[in-house]
Amino acid sequence: MLHEEYARLAKSLDNVTEDQARLIITPVLDKLKATTGAIIVDVWVRESGKDIDVLVPYLRRKDREVPETQFVALTKDAQGLLVWVAEMLKPVWLDIEAHATHAINRLTGQPIEGRYIESIYDRTRAFIAVPISYRGHFAILTIESDRPRSLNEFHIELMKALTEPTGILIWKSGVSKTIRDQTNDAIDEFRAVVSGDWAPPTLNRFRTGFIARPFDRNFEYISNALEEAFRNEAIRVATYRPAAGSKLVASEMLGQINSAHFGVADITSLNRNVLVELGAMIALKKPFIILRAEGDDATLPFDIAGYDYYRYAIVDARIRIADAASHHRSLEQFVSEFISERLSADRIFQNAEASN
Repeated sequence: MLHEEYARLAKSLDNVTEDQARLIITPVLDKLKATTGAIIVDVWVRESGKDIDVLVPYLRRKDREVPETQFVALTKDAQGLLVWVAEMLKPVWLDIEAHATHAINRLTGQPIEGRYIESIYDRTRAFIAVPISYRGHFAILTIESDRPRSLNEFHIELMKALTEPTGILIWKSGVSKTIRDQTNDAIDEFRAVVSGDWAPPTLNRFRTGFIARPFDRNFEYISNALEEAFRNEAIRVATYRPAAGSKLVASEMLGQINSAHFGVADITSLNRNVLVELGAMIALKKPFIILRAEGDDATLPFDIAGYDYYRYAIVDARIRIADAASHHRSLEQFVSEFISERLSADRIFQNAEASN
């Protein structure tokens, strides 16, 4: 079945560009258009604007004589059935008479009228629109036919089956672009600092680690727990600490990472600052641990995808760590293993003083 293969492909891919996503979605829309005999089949994506959100045509398959379309600004007076779907977040199925001032949603029996029924393409006699919502991304899949009562329940069910894989592809292509932008920004910032007048400090005389994590209250629990676990091993770990009166954040960050003996990076949500800090750990050849919360499955940037990372979860106020083989251990046991397996062989670390 088309939708089953489509869903399998969408879920199996990792890094997908917007062009690649469109290449995958296009034959699906073409098949849908041929199956329904529609004059228009398209996907619209909601994008955040400076003052208002807009619906942007993401991919459009239409008959040759059908005119092109433009974005739809979602103002309080906006017109059209797309606006109705964007506001109500529900599907709609209509048969539309010529010059109609209202139509009945066959899914609910409720009338749609006023500004929502205005600006419909004058050849459209049957219309279905299904919302797509996936991980914060919103889109709409639509079909328009010039033949009255030509669309039926089978077409609605088919469209609903196509929404999840379409949403996945739109999300993955958006995440891929964001990650590429973040990675490029991080590399540029790192290079700018390293190529400047930055003098790397010496290692801390005390056994020290650097924690890279998002500065969000949701991550304070794991950060505090890490500090306590290492403190119990006479090792001091801390997050980035800005120096009083200084604005050279990247330079300070590099200095603090370089003076530490090892690093811990929580890459949950792929925070830009964490990616910069992890990149610095890699460049400075520090031993490091990569942590990631369970349930976070955004595609990793290619330059860190090859490194091992550990999943963590908070269970009954205790942090549990799992490796790739799903072996679970407490945070305290995990920290102890890291010290014995990675740091005990580091002569410089062993020669450093234990922290009080």
